[in-house]
Amino acid sequence: HGVPATIRSRCQILRLATPHTDACLEWLDMTTGNREQSQRLFTVANELPLLAQQLYCSGESEKYAARCLGLQTFLVGKINVLQAAALWSEEDLGAFLEQLAVELRRLVSSLSLEWLRSNPGRNLFRVVDEIVRLRRGMSAGANPSKQLLVEALLSKLRRELGTGSLGDSIRA
Repeated sequence: HGVPATIRSRCQILRLATPHTDACLEWLDMTTGNREQSQRLFTVANELPLLAQQLYCSGESEKYAARCLGLQTFLVGKINVLQAAALWSEEDLGAFLEQLAVELRRLVSSLSLEWLRSNPGRNLFRVVDEIVRLRRGMSAGANPSKQLLVEALLSKLRRELGTGSLGDSIRA
């Protein structure tokens, strides 16, 4: 959607099927050499095989899992904005936006259609759209303050979704 409409009108959208879990795990096994570790990484990475491979190669899977759990805890209202922001104190802003986008997509997939059609559901989609715009801006050279942006996005999520309004809707 970032290209002019005249070019976009001449393009085709190809939707590639998501590989079956077994195929992803076999592929990940070539990197890890261990099926159990591949399954754990695949789960931590929200069934995104390239992210799982990246986490394995960087050795960051435990930190990533802790941040996922922290964000889920934040979304159900058990920790505040500053506590949640502290989880990303050592990460760059791009990593924060990427992980937040992944977690919000996971959240959207776990919620009922009725909830997604409600005001909080529409607000959730607005926040996801804002994250996409922020990522585009950063790739174009924008350099916002990390602390301010992290706290602003988390505050917006808290304000738009309320505290604890998601209850048991979030899958761990």
